[in-house]
Amino acid sequence: SARSPREEFLKVCTLEVGDAYGLTELLGEENELETSLVSRGCECVIIHKDIYSLLLNKHTKDKIRSKVLFYPTYGEMKKKLLNFYTWKSYKDTIQGKQGNR
Repeated sequence: SARSPREEFLKVCTLEVGDAYGLTELLGEENELETSLVSRGCECVIIHKDIYSLLLNKHTKDKIRSKVLFYPTYGEMKKKLLNFYTWKSYKDTIQGKQGNR
């Protein structure tokens, strides 16, 4: 049987008070990554895209653009994950050699 690809979760960023998540598409930017918002009890306001689009004007769009965090590309995240596993493998190898002394 074929193995299904293993899902990996990477922390992209931490939102602070006043930060916005999920608005890049309203600004005409495509996000090629599937992202999830994980919360430890913060308050989130969810507004349907169609309603939000009705309220957008140039001034609001410019204000959002200055607040929105643009996420890394799939290639950048893949490289970050590869670097993480390369470092972890190296560290585990070094620690293993030191434990054998």
